[in-house]
Amino acid sequence: MSFPVTERDHSTFIPRPSEAASSPMERLSGSWFFALSAAVFIVSAVACGGAFAYRKYLESQRATLTALVKEREQALQSDSLREVIAFSQSLNAAQTLLAEHPFPSNVFRFLQENTHPAVQFKSFSFAGQNRRIDMNAVARSYRAVAEQVSALEGNPDVEQVDFGGLSSSGAGLVNFRVSIILGPSVFQYRSP
Repeated sequence: MSFPVTERDHSTFIPRPSEAASSPMERLSGSWFFALSAAVFIVSAVACGGAFAYRKYLESQRATLTALVKEREQALQSDSLREVIAFSQSLNAAQTLLAEHPFPSNVFRFLQENTHPAVQFKSFSFAGQNRRIDMNAVARSYRAVAEQVSALEGNPDVEQVDFGGLSSSGAGLVNFRVSIILGPSVFQYRSP
């Protein structure tokens, strides 16, 4: 004998959601929440991907600009280096010319520094090839003549001194002539 089994009588240990408990509003709110969550996730993923791509773009731009700066820096350094080398060579050439070039005007400084206060030179003749100066002079006394000749003979820049032609003038002055051969160091460049 079999008993008819109805749905009510059929019991299971697994609970089933009741259809009365799930309303259309609950079902609708669950799908909206899912859609909103999915949209936020997609927007976040796109934003992260965009930020990553922009970062890679900036890094490549930075590498390009760094390489460009280094290239231009090397070009400037090589140009500057060439200019410095050219200037140095010009300066060395000028120094060589100054060192080898005779300066006859140094004779006047030499005479100014080595003339006795009681002596006056009346004539001046200079022969640059053999560095010889011939002068006629007037002194207040024979002593001043002796001191002048002694000062010239004791000077290391003077190679030779010849004097003569001593004569006395009517005013108590002594006339004489002097010839000096100067050393080459007198004619070298000296800074003022």
